[in-house]
Amino acid sequence: MKKYRVFKWLISFLIVFAEGTFAMDTGLALTREESEFLMQNRSFSVYVERNFAPFSFWDGVQLSGYSVDFANLIAQRLGVSFHYKTEATNWKSAVDKFKEGKIDIIAQMTSSSDRKSYALFSQPYMSHYHSIVVPKEKRAELNSLEKLKGKVVGVINGYAVQSELSEHYPEIGLRLFEDNKQLVEAVMLGRVEASIATHQVVQRSITSNFITDIVSIPILDNIYFPIVQESFGIQKSERLLASAIGKAIDSLSVEQAKLQVKWFGDSVPKYVALTESESNFLNAFGPIKYCIDPKWKPLDFENSLGEPDGLSADVLALFMQRSSIRFRYVPTASWADSVKALKERQCDVLAMAAQAKERDAFMTLSTPYANFPVVVATQIHQPFVSRVDDILDKTFSVVRSYSIVSSLRHKYPNIKLIEVDKALNGLKMVASGEVYGYLDSVASISHVVEEHEMAGIKVSAKMDETFSLGLGVRNDYPDLISIINKHVESIEPTIMQSLISKRVAIRYDISTDYSLIWKVLFVVVVFALFVIFRYRELAKMNKKIQLAYDEMHAAKQELELLVSQDYLTGLFNRKKLDELMARECIESKHYGRPLGVIMIDIDHFKDVNDTYGHSVGDDVIGCIARLLKQHARPSDKVGRWGGEEFMVLCPNTPPDELIAFAEMIRAQVSSYDIPIVGTKTISLGLAVLEPFETVVELHKRADNALYVAKNNGRNRVEFLEPSACLAEQGIEPC
Repeated sequence: MKKYRVFKWLISFLIVFAEGTFAMDTGLALTREESEFLMQNRSFSVYVERNFAPFSFWDGVQLSGYSVDFANLIAQRLGVSFHYKTEATNWKSAVDKFKEGKIDIIAQMTSSSDRKSYALFSQPYMSHYHSIVVPKEKRAELNSLEKLKGKVVGVINGYAVQSELSEHYPEIGLRLFEDNKQLVEAVMLGRVEASIATHQVVQRSITSNFITDIVSIPILDNIYFPIVQESFGIQKSERLLASAIGKAIDSLSVEQAKLQVKWFGDSVPKYVALTESESNFLNAFGPIKYCIDPKWKPLDFENSLGEPDGLSADVLALFMQRSSIRFRYVPTASWADSVKALKERQCDVLAMAAQAKERDAFMTLSTPYANFPVVVATQIHQPFVSRVDDILDKTFSVVRSYSIVSSLRHKYPNIKLIEVDKALNGLKMVASGEVYGYLDSVASISHVVEEHEMAGIKVSAKMDETFSLGLGVRNDYPDLISIINKHVESIEPTIMQSLISKRVAIRYDISTDYSLIWKVLFVVVVFALFVIFRYRELAKMNKKIQLAYDEMHAAKQELELLVSQDYLTGLFNRKKLDELMARECIESKHYGRPLGVIMIDIDHFKDVNDTYGHSVGDDVIGCIARLLKQHARPSDKVGRWGGEEFMVLCPNTPPDELIAFAEMIRAQVSSYDIPIVGTKTISLGLAVLEPFETVVELHKRADNALYVAKNNGRNRVEFLEPSACLAEQGIEPC
């Protein structure tokens, strides 16, 4: 009996030891039940779609894609194997086999009340959204679900979109297909007039196959077709497997981010995680009604089709890509009418607004997403002004109800302002001499001047005021304000900078009017031949022409500076850095000289904003920008890449010199005592151009090096060799 007890104790010990070893190997806090289940069940069947690139697809040899890679990571983390069921050739047959118990897991499944009756769901791990696929020539004719009524439309058999269209758009005729590839082919061959498909999948197909005669139009403003969030669907009887998969997903955040970069690159979709109460609020509230300034090009305006356009429209579209939030446009005739509509609750938000004292009673400004300095546009013969006080006796035009109207009148009680309905009217008053200058952002002025060919206008002064632009939100719904702020704060600085550059980076060159010069020369010749005694007057005229030319040249330089310079730091902006990097790469390859690139990021910068506020954060960015400029060599090009990131281009700099230079910069910054916040550190990623490397690949490698520097503890320099060395450091090759 004693031997039996010893033997029983030994068996129990070995079981516990095995469980502990298993949990240690996986790195997960698995329960005893979960560990025993996984030890007894080592293999599971999994279904993923075969024509769903980049999420999952057959590459000719095996299944590949983001979902497959992520599922393999989960299997590795759990110490089990997944074998993929390829005999289920379409979604409907896969779901049927799943219901019959012949498939354990469907790796791409959207949770719904119907599916919860036969499946358990993990937390979502991937997202995408629907689109309308149409021939290119019918883009305007068939760009919404409403316009598809009475048409024959292709959908995937068994997808949720089939039931949603049947319920909410019964007028649309449906033709069923097996996958997204068949949907695209059906549109190309004219079998259907349009298809409802997955935008990312169709867009990849269009790009990779060089398809030019169809387009994919994202559906971003329809409450019945929100962002699709995919999970792992697990057999309802496998509760322990479902809970273990959930824990594995939670443990793979770093690996998941790398996979997203691998499969989606810089276009990794990001999603705003709304709480249950926030989602319930939005569902009850319905589409958020919004107004715009219909005439503030290129930032906020109504285009020729009567649709909202500009930077504000881009921001709202980004919101709708990132969550279930939906907006409905409420047209108005003017900006003043839009402000009035918000005040009277005819709309819920202004898509682009600044805070003003008179709006405090009915509006709360969201976290700003863009800042533009206020400048003065004048006739071209007016001199440049360095001190605003020198022109306060002048008369200015400004758009009615702009936030700067009240702030300027408060700051300068005697200032003379004439309010107009739109920017064009204000600039026309400048051109006619009715007012000295027009006040607005340089973006708006440059756009109107170029669009209407107003060559006699230039920017002559910069005011102290700034348009800090966010969404103007009605202040009687605190939940709405919180939700809007969460969306604004989800936008990465690089994404915001690219949206601004897309709309604002307008090239405006003041060119010489040669026809005018020929006319002047003709007059000079005539007067020279027939009125010799007026020689001195003609000489004075020539002098005036030269002065006018000098002023035009100065105006051109000023506008070029505004377009190429970062307003906060005075360094080159991202647009200019892109131009310089392309030029330096060409010269480097032509002359065989090394070109180094340094990507710099301020460590823990978010803590500065959270602790001291954005104003101090701007001061920190400016201080570090000055340090970089101070210690840069004469040949280096220093710029602000966006947010708290900087770039330094180092021509004719081999790797050893580049590393030494970067270490010097890091040491200088880390030892500098910044007012209020004290010392701050930076992380630096380095790369040197290879002979056959593109500009994009060079930047990607430097950015990967920065990623390594931050992952390895920050306040350090990391240099990445070409792609042969990247795999050793856990980074995907460029």
